[in-house]
Amino acid sequence: MDTPEVAKRKNTWNLLRQLSDQSSRAWICVGDFNEILYDYEKEGMHPRAQWQMNEFRQCLTDCELQDMGFKGAPFTWCNNREEPFMVRARLDRACCTKNWADLFPLAAVNNVATSGSDHWMVWVDLEPEAVPRPRKQQLFRFKAAWTKEKSCTDVIRSSWNPCSTRNIQLDITPCIQECRLSLLDWNKHSFGNIVHQMKVVDKTIGALKQGPISAENKSELEEAKAQLEELSTREEILWRQRAKALWLEEGDKNSAYFHAKASERRQKKMI
Repeated sequence: MDTPEVAKRKNTWNLLRQLSDQSSRAWICVGDFNEILYDYEKEGMHPRAQWQMNEFRQCLTDCELQDMGFKGAPFTWCNNREEPFMVRARLDRACCTKNWADLFPLAAVNNVATSGSDHWMVWVDLEPEAVPRPRKQQLFRFKAAWTKEKSCTDVIRSSWNPCSTRNIQLDITPCIQECRLSLLDWNKHSFGNIVHQMKVVDKTIGALKQGPISAENKSELEEAKAQLEELSTREEILWRQRAKALWLEEGDKNSAYFHAKASERRQKKMI
């Protein structure tokens, strides 16, 4: 937490002031400020120097930026050392100007655990209470990600074999229908919703990161990270298949959409 040097941190505050002076437009600033505003935003080892926190507070005042608060974990960084050398602090935050807050009155900040960093992700949700649009009924498509699970083959075999003993020389539709229903049921109850599973593992990682650092804790954390990586691989396979299907269906007009999705995934992996 003591790097970069204090002198360089002053340069950061001055840069923020310069950016603020250049425009009076609505502004939000999100990321790792490498500083805290108050004593209670740090836990462990030596207390933060008051003058350093004062400089940060003064910078936000000069830039007319206000801390947006947060939901979730109180600390966004940990040095991952065992007691008594463990340090946690809220180094990452979102700050905005009043006119930005007026534009997005429902905006909420969430501190989200990540598997590949000692920092938590600061996620700004602009419309957390927005009502989702009703989903259209979709055609059944075999998901390539299912092949990553050995049990998928068992589901297909168990649903297809009994059907294949019947007279299906003229019509295999009943077998296909039986297999389809079995796969959908297996996907719902066993393979599961990947996004939901990732959220569950994310919460597990978050809880472990907030807990005491120990050998057992580290082992569980590494196991959870590996599980999240596997789920991310499955999700990526699903996105590839979905992208290909929509590309074939709608052509070039989707290119901008999928480029945006690819960029979004790369950014998530870098956090």
